[in-house]
Amino acid sequence: MKTLDVSSSDFLDMAESPSYNRLSFGGASVSFRAPVSRFASCPFEEGEIVKVVWRGKTLLIGPVIDLEHSLEGTSES
Repeated sequence: MKTLDVSSSDFLDMAESPSYNRLSFGGASVSFRAPVSRFASCPFEEGEIVKVVWRGKTLLIGPVIDLEHSLEGTSES
C-alpha cells in the first residue's frame, strides 16, 4: 500500500487544485491534478489501495478511482 502525504512539500509542489471532501455519515475523497511532465508514468493505478495522511494523521485508506488523463490547451495532466 502506498502512502500519500498531502502535507508534504513534494505533494504541494506537484499537485494542482487539491481538495479533500468528507461527508458526515459517508465516505471521504481526496482529488488533485498532477502535470504529466512530473512523472515517467502515472504514480497510481486504478483500484490500488492508498493511505492518505496529513501531518502524520490518517485521513483515509481506500482505492484509487476515476483516474483521468486530460489535455487542455498546452497542459497535460
